[in-house]
Amino acid sequence: MQRTIREVDTAAWWTGERFIVLLPNTIRNDAVHAAARVLESVANYPFTWPDSTKVAMSIGLLACPT
Repeated sequence: MQRTIREVDTAAWWTGERFIVLLPNTIRNDAVHAAARVLESVANYPFTWPDSTKVAMSIGLLACPT
């Protein structure tokens, strides 16, 4: 996931199986494209644990105007 975002962005473990990605100074369309890159990266990652074909992922976007 870290390889799919910009250097200025931050990816971090949030809690349990959740992660958060902070995209400072990013317009909505660019955030949607970043989310699509993360989704594609996870979908194409060669997971090796049993039943690794059953990976679920959801992505949400939130804007905080300054």
